[in-house]
Amino acid sequence: MDIQKALSFHKITNSTNLGINHISTENFNTILLTFKNILNDRITFDDGFESVYKNAFPIMNSYGLGGKIFPIVGYINKYNNWDFNFGINKSKHLNNNQILELDKYGWEIGSHGFFHHPYTDMTSKEILNDLSYSKKYLEDLLSKEVKSFAVPFNIYNPIIFDLILESGYKVIFFNSFYKSDYVPHIDYLVQRKPIFKITSLKSIKNYFNGEKNNFTDKMIQFCANATIGLKHLLY
Repeated sequence: MDIQKALSFHKITNSTNLGINHISTENFNTILLTFKNILNDRITFDDGFESVYKNAFPIMNSYGLGGKIFPIVGYINKYNNWDFNFGINKSKHLNNNQILELDKYGWEIGSHGFFHHPYTDMTSKEILNDLSYSKKYLEDLLSKEVKSFAVPFNIYNPIIFDLILESGYKVIFFNSFYKSDYVPHIDYLVQRKPIFKITSLKSIKNYFNGEKNNFTDKMIQFCANATIGLKHLLY
């Protein structure tokens, strides 16, 4: 099965932020200019932050580029209280009207789940509910089928993939090559390189040239897993 490649962003902002899951508008623009010949249909955004609409959307529109965005449906028009942010690093998520405008301009709206919980901590029934609730909400809002799903926290296994397919999604987006012999029977998979404050242009070039996720990418995934662990301890 041919695994397609894309880039995965979170926040595009010039504001002060804790952590590394954001890049400035200047850096975002540099990435678009550097890789504009191969980025068509390969720019994705997880979580559905309002900064994507306010900052990334105008830049991409000026280049005639569209994107794919995966909002956390249960946090539409809310702040990211799901995240471990110490109460001071809160960011607003998209509202319905902003999602509709992105759709109007040709962006694909996919799902990132309803509550943004790691599916490995949930029962199959809970996962199916999360998948179906988020899908139905977006389809009712957009009046069209929602086909794509980005896995929360990039934590998955064969059972989770099966449940995503069972819920009616056709495409699964994830941030590293699946290391099992299990291959889901779907139209295609999309493997993404996560882009953060510390990501270099060289590492992006290497990724598109065939390099698997490097040490930095693996450390970022480790930090995501650590965030889940901290939330378990504190909440």
